[in-house]
Amino acid sequence: MGKNNVLIPARFLITIGHLIAMIMVKATRKRNVYASLGIVDTDTRFADVNYPHGLNFPNTNTETSANDQLEMALIVSYVCFAFDLLGMLGGFTLFFSKINLFQIVVHFIGGVYTSWFIAYGWQWQSIWYIVGFTNVTTALVEVMMLLAIFVIKIVVY
Repeated sequence: MGKNNVLIPARFLITIGHLIAMIMVKATRKRNVYASLGIVDTDTRFADVNYPHGLNFPNTNTETSANDQLEMALIVSYVCFAFDLLGMLGGFTLFFSKINLFQIVVHFIGGVYTSWFIAYGWQWQSIWYIVGFTNVTTALVEVMMLLAIFVIKIVVY
């Protein structure tokens, strides 16, 4: 079995897993925002993350700003995933083994850290580090390869 027979499915599965983890961040964003603002409620620690039991936390400007920043980080990650999926599903970078291996490693790390972000209720600022190091780097590699193929024409497609 050749290396591309292993790398291509692994790249697809790990990229999709990381994407699903990033989509799940949207469901738990309230908990991450409250963690950074220092709002602690030990009685509802195991309740639904949307706090449906009549808890009314004040919606301050800080909370709104934090929600907006978290939402912006998610939008940046979705755009980066669009570039990753364009390169992969378009077949432009699918058969470059080194790029596949890079994508696999970085998306695996991103998926693990995103899962920890969700599970342990990290502060919302940490998502920017996850997006910056795992999503933006992979998207930059994809964009550089697309430029090398179609604009500069130094890589034969």
